[in-house]
Amino acid sequence: MGRTSSVYKKLPGHWRAPFTRRTLWQGPDHLLWVEKALMQEHYRRFYFKDIQAVFVRRNWRHHLWTLFWAVLVCAGGSLAMLSAETPDLPDFFVPAGFALLGCVALLINLLRGPCCEFYLQTAVQLERLTNMVRQRRALKMADRIKALAEKAQGPFRTTAAAGGHGAAGAGANRFPAAAHATETQEPFQPRLHWALFVALLCQGALGGLQLWLRQPWLVALGLIALGVTMVLAIVALVRGHRQIKGTLLGIVTWLTLALTAANGLSNYGLFIYASALRPQYTYNQSALLRAFLELHLEDSTLIMAIVLGFAAGALLLGGIGAIAVVMHGGRRIKAA
Repeated sequence: MGRTSSVYKKLPGHWRAPFTRRTLWQGPDHLLWVEKALMQEHYRRFYFKDIQAVFVRRNWRHHLWTLFWAVLVCAGGSLAMLSAETPDLPDFFVPAGFALLGCVALLINLLRGPCCEFYLQTAVQLERLTNMVRQRRALKMADRIKALAEKAQGPFRTTAAAGGHGAAGAGANRFPAAAHATETQEPFQPRLHWALFVALLCQGALGGLQLWLRQPWLVALGLIALGVTMVLAIVALVRGHRQIKGTLLGIVTWLTLALTAANGLSNYGLFIYASALRPQYTYNQSALLRAFLELHLEDSTLIMAIVLGFAAGALLLGGIGAIAVVMHGGRRIKAA
């Protein structure tokens, strides 16, 4: 920023990409948005007297990163366990290193909190500031910008942003329509959630039965129920997000998705293990699938504990979910 950098104060947060860096600076009467790309710099100013609203809207990026690092941990850990008999070889240390990296990154991602999108509204534009990625920092920055704009314009009115967590606007007459919380009365449709928790109960029951009947076809039915449950959980969260947000039903639905995802990852690890135990079935998919199903039925304390644990969790969540649907049914709630 050259000689003028002495009058600007760099604000927290930055965004990096190959050959590009974006930062936000506080000036005497405005915010300065700086984008550096190779040998070029682009500037954009937002004067405090022109700022009409500040939006912070949570997005799904945090969950995607959590899923990515969890998959890396499970995949690396599974491969390392398969090579644990020869721990002095790279076959063990490389996947173990990736698993350790995934654990550290997963912990950091969880500690940093949810991700969000950050917007500034003026009379002529709605600008997204990509240097604000985490919600905790973005909310602090929104309060700071709101205080600076209030000095230039007077008190703001704070309200909830549609689809987001909050917005601050400089008066009702100039506040953008998108920032108003719409109080739509949307009826709750319980059929999708009923199907979800029925599938979850079936999955738990099949998991428990396979410990007694010891039949591969029963394991196959349980895996099909697992896939159906995961798809229904995702669809229920997407379609019913507004109706179940912040309720017991919403919490149970999220826990159902987490349980099915963990169950799916454990089955993936068992499939890799079955492939390593029987390399002669590499090009015989039907035989490999049968070996994978029969692996669930072996007299292994660990495998039986995993199957029983997921079955008990599915039955518990399915029962709680059914109660939550009954409690939630027919209610009309405000849209987020």
